[in-house]
Formats: sequence, structure tokens, C-alpha cells
Amino acid sequence: MVDRSEVRQIIKQAELIINKIQAVQKIPHQRLQDALSFYEKCLSEIVWFQLDDMPVSELKKATSGSLRIGVLERSGYKQVGSILRSEDSISKLNGISQATAKQIVASSRNIKKALESSAIFRFDPRRKPKVQENLLGALLAYDEASVVITSKASEISNVANQLHDLLHVIVPAASWLNMILASRKKKELISDNLTSLKNLLLSSSVKTLINNIEMINLQSDLFGARLWADYERRPIYYYNILEKIGATKVSSDAAHGALLPDIAKKISSYPLSTSLMRTSLRGYQAFGAKFALTQKRVIIADEMGLGKTVQALAAMADLASRETNRLHFIVVCPASVTVNWMREIERHSSLHAIQLYGQERFTRYKRWLSEGGIAVVTFDGIKELVLREQLNINMLVVDEAHYIKNPGTQRSKAIAALAERTSHVLLLTGTPLINRLDELKSLINVLDKNIASRLDGPDVVGLQFAKLVSPIYLRREQKDVLLELPDRVDSFDWVNFDSVSLDAYKAALREGDFMKMRQAAFMSDKSTKLQRIVEIVNEAHDNGQNVVIFSYFISVLHIIHNMFGSRSVGIISGKVSSAERQRLVDTLEEKSTPSVLVSQITSGGVGLNIQAASTVILAEPQWSPSVENQAIARCHRMGQKRTVMVYKILTENSVDQRMLEILREKQKLFDTYARKSELRDSNIEAIDISDMDAVQSVASQAQHEKFIINQEKIRLGIL
Repeated sequence: MVDRSEVRQIIKQAELIINKIQAVQKIPHQRLQDALSFYEKCLSEIVWFQLDDMPVSELKKATSGSLRIGVLERSGYKQVGSILRSEDSISKLNGISQATAKQIVASSRNIKKALESSAIFRFDPRRKPKVQENLLGALLAYDEASVVITSKASEISNVANQLHDLLHVIVPAASWLNMILASRKKKELISDNLTSLKNLLLSSSVKTLINNIEMINLQSDLFGARLWADYERRPIYYYNILEKIGATKVSSDAAHGALLPDIAKKISSYPLSTSLMRTSLRGYQAFGAKFALTQKRVIIADEMGLGKTVQALAAMADLASRETNRLHFIVVCPASVTVNWMREIERHSSLHAIQLYGQERFTRYKRWLSEGGIAVVTFDGIKELVLREQLNINMLVVDEAHYIKNPGTQRSKAIAALAERTSHVLLLTGTPLINRLDELKSLINVLDKNIASRLDGPDVVGLQFAKLVSPIYLRREQKDVLLELPDRVDSFDWVNFDSVSLDAYKAALREGDFMKMRQAAFMSDKSTKLQRIVEIVNEAHDNGQNVVIFSYFISVLHIIHNMFGSRSVGIISGKVSSAERQRLVDTLEEKSTPSVLVSQITSGGVGLNIQAASTVILAEPQWSPSVENQAIARCHRMGQKRTVMVYKILTENSVDQRMLEILREKQKLFDTYARKSELRDSNIEAIDISDMDAVQSVASQAQHEKFIINQEKIRLGIL
């Protein structure tokens, strides 16, 4: 016979668990609303800060000069914010009619709406506003709950369904009358279900579920300084959550670059698997990976700092997750970034990486053949890599793909041959087109000879060109998809020659030695350039900021390094191994006191992530603006938390000034084919002796140098 009091107790216990399940399933939504509420408060704070800083004279501009604002200013209403805080008082001011008052308030509200629609939110770890701290905590709480609920969804649903099914049969047993009227078969069914419910309530699955529910209810104990420290350790994580909840203003069009709508729609629908990724993808990064997977043979030409490496890894991880067999991937990259690739693979994915460079490369090659994974090989190494014909390469990734823009080089031929036998080919470059269409066409030819051949027509320009390359070419820019990226502020710092440096400059000019002319400003113990660099570094260090100093010249690097002594973590140059380069970057990041990293611009300016520094100093101008931009992008990239200050140290009435005058003409970028691609990439390490484009560039540069030498001789009266 069924004990009704026991039945009621068991029913109560089961219903309590069901109520907990229903409550915990609502937690992610509740925390989402909390996060969105704090986000709106943060935006409101930004808008009101701007309104309180905006003079009322802006109202006159907003109404084409029709408003008379003198009365407002004389009455103490200096900023637009003060008007919005006292809307009812405006109509009571002497000299302002009711109609004018309404117009003033309406114009102020319109300005506020415009600011709200354009406001860009960035966390400020320097000021640490309380409202932003609340947002950080809400984002963390939401994500932690979402992760647990998502990972335990089937388990929670299974237990909830079992409880519902069993209770449906058992609940009538709590009634004395129901049990009197029940048939023997019905009573047996109730008894069996009661036993099943007892066992379920005592089972490990229910106990685990209750523990998970309690864990979800417990919010993170991070707050205050510890919460801000967590943000500074992983800012991308928090911005990813903001993007996931729809708080940021990154549009799908921005993520799609200039792709045609029908192609973008097909790509967006691809079910990307991230089960083998350890890093959450930004929306535009997920789209980039999908683009590589659906279109198969493509160029991702995102602006530097947008995480092209992660997009490539996500594409390879997706392919690997769908196969039980061991897959073989190849990444070809400059020797200077091989170590970075090995680290990024391990950091962002659970894919296996094998380096096919160095003394043991042939032994590792055999291991890669048998085990599969990602083989990382240099451009020189790819020329000697011999693959079995029957070996299926599942994806070929070529980083810094502009290295193969000349099809006549040995490395270009080797990669083209490998691409022929590979189904998925992904070319990564931030500078796909410089000044010529031929350079982009040579990359496209590796992927799709049919499209490349159709680009030769005289009418293939503008929209027609974009339509042709849309299936295989994707480029996004920082300003469109990384709204939270801190500002980059460029400063041109001009100095005069000291007397000793001026003498060195004139001596180099008499010799006609252009390179010595560029270094002359550092050839003195009282170098004004060096003094300015010291001032900038000291100020940055006083503010707790690391500094990276770039120069083309080894001699200048040593002068700067010696000047800072123990404050400098070391020098990165072409002679420094990729492993040692990464060690120096790690040292800069890990040091407890602000420090300096000194780097040759053609070595440290490529492939390294130096977000630990927020002050960049360029010791002299470079012939290629893209070389400078690549170097700056080592610091000004996703993950940077501070405004990046860029100081370009220039000597007045010198070769520096003459170079800038010529560069102003060359820097008129031609945007018809590749959206705002960088100017010519002239990374010295990328030049192959058979690269005729590079030879032509050097010849053009030599002409400019000769011109500058002649002009300077005339200016200084040196014959």
C-alpha cells in the first residue's frame, strides 16, 4: 500500500527541483538584461560627458545659424548638457520666446540622439569607472551562466522531462479518494513510477544537476581591482561577450567587407564548428573562417591587427572536427614569425603543430606524415619540401602572402605547385595590392586562373572589378569591425641638428652617402633626436607605459639601447632568431616595471604581437608608409587596452623633411581595386633576388635618394 504522506513528500521534493531548473534556465536571460542595462548606463555616461563638454554654439551650427544663443550664454547655459538638464527653465529666460525655447530644446535633444546613435564604448582601465566595473561583472556573470547552461542543456532537459513524466503518473496518488477508485493496474503503475522517482531523486545525475544549479547561482567573486585586472589580462574576452549580446554597433555589412550580398548570405549560413578552438571568435572572425571554408580558395586581406591567424586556425579546426582521420595542414610563413605561429596554434586551438624548419625538420616531417596536424614551414623551406603524390593536403595557408606576388620566384613557384594539389587554399596578407593591379592578380592567379584572366580587360575597374573578385577576396578594416580599439594618436616631433650631428650630416652629403645622411642625427652625444626620445620614454614610463622604438639602422638601435641600459629588454634585428624575438616580447610583457624594446623596423615590424606597449617611437621616416604602419600595428591591434601614442622623430631641414615631401605624393592611395590597401610593402626580408618588382622599387627609390642628395647640396652650398 502506498504511503500518501511519503508520496506528498517525494512530490514536493521533485517539484522543488523542477522549480530550480526553471529558475536556473532563466538566469542567462536575467543576467543578459543586467549586462545590457549597465551597457546603456555606460553609453549614457559617454553621451552626457560629451553634452557637458559641448558649447551651446553647436546649437547654432545644428540649426544653420538660425538660433540666437547670446541669452543662453549670458544666463549661464554654457554647454548643451546644461540645457537638457533644465529644459523647463529655458522658456522662462528673458529674451527667449516660447517658440525659440522649444526650438532650443528640440535641437539639444536631436544632438543627444545623434550622439547616442554614434557613441562608441570602450572600457577605461585607467579611470576604472564604477559603472564600467558593474558592466564587467555583469558580462562575466552572464557568460559563466550561459556556458554552464549550454554545456548542461541536454542533461538538464533529460532530468526535467523524467521528473515531469513520473510526476504526471504519481500526483494522483497523493489523494486518498483517487487511490480508492484506482484499479489494481493503475496502483501498480503508480507504485512502479514512485520507485523510479525515488531512485531518480537519489541518483548521481540529479545530485550533479543540483550542484550545477548551485554553481550557476554563485556569481564570480571577482570585483574591484581584481575584476579590472582580469579585464586587462583578457580584454578580447569581454569585448567578445559585448558583441555576442548585441551591445556593439558592428554591422554585418562591416563583417562582410565588400562581398556581394548573395555570396555573404551563403557564407553566413555555414555551420562553423569551433569545438577544437580554445578562443572565442569575434563575429567578423567567424565570418572570415566561414568564407575560407565555403569559397575554398581565397584571400583574406584584413587590415593588420584583426586576427587573420585566428581565422585561419578556425577554418582548419572546423575541417579537423568533421573528420575521424588525421588531416594534414600546411602553414607557410616568413622565418621571423614561425615561433609566433607555433604559439598561436597552441594558444587558440587544440590542433597539433609541427615545425618543419631547423635541424630536425626531416625527422619531424616523417612524424607529421604519420600523425597529421599543422606543419609550419618557412618560405625557403617550402622550396625543398617534397610531398608524396598520394598525400592529401586539407588546407594550405600562406601568411604574408605578398611575399609570393612575383610568380617568377622559386618560392612562388613552389607554393603555386602545392596550391594546385590542395582543395582549400587561404592567402593571408594585410597589403594585397600596393600600387599595381598586377600584384593582386598574381595572388588571384594562384587561387583561380579563370578569375585572374578575366581581370585583364580595360573596362574591369571599380564595381566590375569588385564583382569579379568578390568570390575569393575579403578585406575588413579596424575602424569598421573593432569599434572598441583604442585611438591611435600620431605626433610629428621636429628637432634641429646639434652642431656635431650637422657636421656628420654635411660629411655624409659630400660623400653622397644617403644612408649615412639618415643616421647623422644620432652621431653625437648631444643628439637632439636622442634627447627627444629620452624625454618621451621617461614620460611614458612615469605613466606606467612600455615603449617600442623602431629604426631601420642597427647602429641607431645600439645607440638607443645603450642609452636606456637596464630599462631596455634588448634589440630585435634580422640576426635575432624568431624564438629570441618572441622571448624579448614576452620579457617586455612580464616585467614589473615599464621598459623599452628596441627593434629594427624590418624585423620586429612583422608578425609579432606587442600589445604590452602603448607608446611607439619611429627614429626616422621610412620610404614605405606600409612598413611604418606594419610596425605600429604590432602594438595597435586587437587586445590593446590603451590609446597608442606614435611619435615620429624628425630633423628639420634634413633628409627627413625631403623624404616626407616625396612620400606625401606617394601616399595618395589608389582605392579602386583593393579597399584602402596599404602602400607598397617593402619589407627587406621579403625581397627575392628574382623579384623584378622589388628591383624596380629599389631603382625608383635610388632615383629619389639621388634627387634628395642633389637638392640638399644646393641648399647647403656643397658642390
